[in-house]
Amino acid sequence: MIDNLVPALPPYDCLQIIYRTARSSDWIKNRVVRKQAFNRSRPPYDRRGLSGSPSRDHCADGLPPHANKGTITFLVGHVRELGLDVIPDTPTHGNIVGIPDRDEDRARHDYLAGELARKARVLL
Repeated sequence: MIDNLVPALPPYDCLQIIYRTARSSDWIKNRVVRKQAFNRSRPPYDRRGLSGSPSRDHCADGLPPHANKGTITFLVGHVRELGLDVIPDTPTHGNIVGIPDRDEDRARHDYLAGELARKARVLL
């Protein structure tokens, strides 16, 4: 018997707001989210996907204070419209999954990053 199995968390509702910390000043320009906010980092980083949180209070958890350049919001339903998903891995964190690595499919990666940015908003 395996004692350390964690039960799966329920999926997010399509109307769930997700908060993503802008870790670079070039992710937001003139209060508009840029596609850089949804670029996948080169391996071995973000193997599980791009981070986000269902809680504004927890979206910067684990990041140094100087890494917080703003907060980006988007709806889970908008992510799903693109054939992607946001999968919770803890009660305060989830990952946008389905975006290919840039080296794997640059055109699709850039398209999805651009579409996510277009649907996202800057939290003021």
